[in-house]
Amino acid sequence: MASVLTLPFNVIRGNSSRKFLITIAEKWQQIRKPIHVLYAGDHDPSGINIERNTLKRLKEFMDKDGVRRRQEITWERLGATSEDLQRFIAQGMTIPAKRSDNNYSAYWSEFRTNHAVEVDAIPSDEIRDRLEKAILERLDAKAWENSQKKETEEKEKLRKLNRFIRGWGLDKAVEILGKDAPKPPKESIWDWLGS
Repeated sequence: MASVLTLPFNVIRGNSSRKFLITIAEKWQQIRKPIHVLYAGDHDPSGINIERNTLKRLKEFMDKDGVRRRQEITWERLGATSEDLQRFIAQGMTIPAKRSDNNYSAYWSEFRTNHAVEVDAIPSDEIRDRLEKAILERLDAKAWENSQKKETEEKEKLRKLNRFIRGWGLDKAVEILGKDAPKPPKESIWDWLGS
């Protein structure tokens, strides 16, 4: 990707604590746009249960007095998906689902298999590609392009301002910027301002 996208990222290890999920739900309540969750987790009895339990609890914590305080939430599993499971079964690369797992019966009922795939088994490049594709599908390309253009223009204005201020000299810069202007350290003003 040419640009870096700053997106929230949360790591879920097992069933998350109430406090952790409430913190996320409170942040989501303040967002006035649709929320898109891109999830990666194991395709095994506990992994499937953790995902569903997390989403269910987040939605509950976002409800206040029984009223949803925000817009829709879309949740997409990026890996390990049911397609990954089938691919890994065909390649003989699955692990057995643990029959001792409390969620095994539900897993068997839904997927009719005792095979499982850990998300770590999927190459990290493949997961990154899925993530990037999912983000770009949801991105308003025109708005993103305009934002990038504006950011580039603003950076160039700051560079020009920096060159202009350097041309004033220290005494003039302090006079123009006023008494609140930062005082440079003893080294050269040019070292202080940076190149």
